[in-house]
Amino acid sequence: MDFEEQVRSVSAIIFDFNGTMSNDESVLEKSYSIALKGLNLEPLGEGEYEALLGLSDLDISQNLLANRHSSHSVEDLLEKLTEAYLTLSRGASLIGSYTVKLINELQSHGKQVGVVTGTFRKLLEPVLKENDLGSLLPYTVTIEDVSRGKPSPEGFIQGARILGAVPPDVLVFEDSGAGIKAARAAGMGTVAIGPNEKAKCFAEYSFASMEKAAQAALRAL
Repeated sequence: MDFEEQVRSVSAIIFDFNGTMSNDESVLEKSYSIALKGLNLEPLGEGEYEALLGLSDLDISQNLLANRHSSHSVEDLLEKLTEAYLTLSRGASLIGSYTVKLINELQSHGKQVGVVTGTFRKLLEPVLKENDLGSLLPYTVTIEDVSRGKPSPEGFIQGARILGAVPPDVLVFEDSGAGIKAARAAGMGTVAIGPNEKAKCFAEYSFASMEKAAQAALRAL
C-alpha cells in the first residue's frame, strides 16, 4: 500500500511533537544549552543532544546531569529548560502551514488526530494554542501520562485508546528511531520524518520534513 492509500485507509493519525509536528529541535537544543548554563554546568558537547533524540525530556535531563556528575536535581534543569523553551518558541511559527492544514483536513474528514510526546504538557500547550491547534489537547499523551517514555510503546497504546482506535488502524509520524520502534511495537503504521537514519530504516514511509509529508498526505484527502 502506498503512502496516500495508507492515509486514506486509517481512522486515526498520531503525531510526535518535538521535531515532527513542531520543527523545534534546534529550539529545544538551544533551550537545553541555556538551561545548563543557567545552572553553571558544562555546555552541550558536540553530538551530545543528537545522541539523546527520541528520549523524553525527563530522560534527556537525567542523562545530561549524570554525564556532568551534577548534584542539581532534574527539577532544577527542567525549570530552566521550560523558561528557555517558552521564551524561544513564542512567535517562532514552529508548526508549518501545511502541517496545520493537514491536521484540520484530517479532522474534517472524520479522522481522529492525537499527539504522543516525550515532552511536558506545559511546553506543548502554548505552541499548539499559538497555532490554533488547541483542539488536540484532549487527545495528547505527554511524559506525565506514562510510566515509561519511548521506545516503550506505552504512550502510543494510550494514545490509540484515547482516540478510540485499534493500533493497526493508526498511522504515526515520528522523527526518531526510538519513536518509530515504539510505534511499531504498538502495532501501528509508521512515517519517518527528517534525516534520522534509524527512523527511516524502521519506518514504512519516510519524508525529508513534516511539511513535505503533509503535502503528500493532503493529496490523499
